[in-house]
Amino acid sequence: MPNLKLYAKVKLDSENSCFVYESRAARSFRISISPDRGVRLIIPRLLFNKDKTMLKILREKLPWIKKQIERQKTAQKNNLALKKNLTPQFKKEAKKKIIARVNELARANGFNFNKIYIRDQKTRWGSCSHKKNLSLNVRLPLLPPEIADYIIIHELTHLKHQNHSKRFWAEVARYCPNYLNFKKYLRKYTIM
Repeated sequence: MPNLKLYAKVKLDSENSCFVYESRAARSFRISISPDRGVRLIIPRLLFNKDKTMLKILREKLPWIKKQIERQKTAQKNNLALKKNLTPQFKKEAKKKIIARVNELARANGFNFNKIYIRDQKTRWGSCSHKKNLSLNVRLPLLPPEIADYIIIHELTHLKHQNHSKRFWAEVARYCPNYLNFKKYLRKYTIM
């Protein structure tokens, strides 16, 4: 970290600490939380009364920090479940299930697409190309069925709206009224 210099390590609770770094480039405070780096607070190097200010920020942000740590722990546990069962047999069965469900939802809701690709994607649940090709994650069958359906509906809706405009979300809501809950549910997961 060329621009960062370790300034302090502050114990947040019995399990977590925060590493505080000074930065020449920073103009304001920044908190980052990640499983590999832990909790980090970046502070401007030329800051008056650093210790008092740093402790005030951490005290004020502690509930948010704890919430983010818990979210990441939950996501890591959930990810273990998503990484299981990716055998060749599972992938073959998953592909059949996903294609059948896409065709069923497309027919029922009047969507026309070109091709479907089922891939072991590391960062996305699905995508839709401007050529009307759908690409869906082979892990969809590991999710609850209503969540997998939401992802499929989301990508099918991109056939009509190639963006995330108000019209796009209104269309998603027509087919999937609980989509906001499903979006929230998916935030608990990271695919990688």
